[in-house]
Amino acid sequence: MQSSTQLALSDSAFGRLRQQIEKRSGLHFPEEKRYLLENRLGQRLKDLALHSFDAYASHLASLDGADGEWDVLLNLVTTRETYFFREASQLDLITRELLPQLLPAKRQRGDSNLRVFSAACSSGDEAYTLAILLQESSGLPIGLRWEVTGMDISPQAIQQAQAAIYGTYALRHLPAGMLQKHFQEVPGQGWQPVSQLRQRVSFRRGNLMDPLQVRTSGLHDIILCRNVLIYFDAEARRSILTNLAASLAPGGFLLTGFSETPKDGVPGLEVRRFGVHTVYQKAL
Repeated sequence: MQSSTQLALSDSAFGRLRQQIEKRSGLHFPEEKRYLLENRLGQRLKDLALHSFDAYASHLASLDGADGEWDVLLNLVTTRETYFFREASQLDLITRELLPQLLPAKRQRGDSNLRVFSAACSSGDEAYTLAILLQESSGLPIGLRWEVTGMDISPQAIQQAQAAIYGTYALRHLPAGMLQKHFQEVPGQGWQPVSQLRQRVSFRRGNLMDPLQVRTSGLHDIILCRNVLIYFDAEARRSILTNLAASLAPGGFLLTGFSETPKDGVPGLEVRRFGVHTVYQKAL
């Protein structure tokens, strides 16, 4: 059996691994996150019968770019803390301020489609939250077709989102009455959004650093990229925000997390403030 000493993450292995991961995904692991790589990848070394993290880094370097080991690695190192109705005051902003500004302009253009994008959607909690908000909104005109798309780099997260079965902990912040109205119980497993919601929501795998992958599903009226940018360095954050801005439809809005407000704004987007909330809008 390998000892804990043999599985210690050396300086050289840490440097190689974080460089490989950042090149592949854009995810940045500073020194203070070194423990995370060591903890999450230690068992993987044992699974592969590798004697050190340096050996694992060499193994990754020898792989084809499409090798499934990269999927395993990204599943292990990505953080997927999420739940329904996270940061509810920001979500309220969508129905209270953003939709009333978006919809008249879309109507004038003869556009009867509303498209919302959950970037780095994890297990789909945010995407289905958005679907519930739209389903509940009294301000949507008759005939408006709306859809929500979620994208994440982790194949496991996308599988979970597509299965769409959630435990009570993920649903703990649902407003009163929402569980019985919008979910059906899957005995012994959890709760699943009703088919009326599921048919409005789709998920796909993609890397926010790749402009082509971000734009695959077309232009969106509202994009949420929350609690994600903190895992990237400054250069990667700029690339991601630029890619998302290019994916906004005219007049569309981009929302970031409260702690992720870009100091220099977002290229091509106008800063809009609604009380304590800062969002970014594309010109019409």
